[in-house]
Amino acid sequence: MGPLGLLCIRRTLSSGWRTGFVAMIGGAVADGMYGAITALGLTTVSGFFIGNEMWIRTIGGIFLMLIGLRLMRTPVAKTIEQSGAVNVWSDMAESFVAAATNPMTLPALVVIFAATGLATGSELGVFRAITIAVGVFIGFLLWWLALSVFVDAMRGKFTPTLIRNINRVAGIIIIICGLVTFWL
Repeated sequence: MGPLGLLCIRRTLSSGWRTGFVAMIGGAVADGMYGAITALGLTTVSGFFIGNEMWIRTIGGIFLMLIGLRLMRTPVAKTIEQSGAVNVWSDMAESFVAAATNPMTLPALVVIFAATGLATGSELGVFRAITIAVGVFIGFLLWWLALSVFVDAMRGKFTPTLIRNINRVAGIIIIICGLVTFWL
């Protein structure tokens, strides 16, 4: 479970499965973008990411640590149903930046594509690359939907104390993930 999964769980617990799922659309867009980059042959665009890897890691690490700190300091509503207002666009932007600055996404997709035989041969062609990117996007959307629906189904079992502890543990894990990005 990475930082995005923890964010999805947190959003779902605080505001329901629809909010948890919609918030992760930004992450799915970023992962789909990386899918397109990988499928298109990792040429010009990937050169930018590889050439600026240190900056991307630094920004991503700092961003994750800030998310973790904010999560640890988030006050818990007296009941889950009394959570505050939701800013869907802000949540989507947060998940997009968290996914886009994840230094492991591009290498992971390269390994997955190589393992499935998509990396063999020459260029895939634009249509096939777009099809693969859309598949990556839909796959991530289905994952976020399944996770948010599952967490929402369990939502009634969560007490404010348990949510506070989950926020703290999730915040610490996200901060650690942010720190780890500096050493990857």
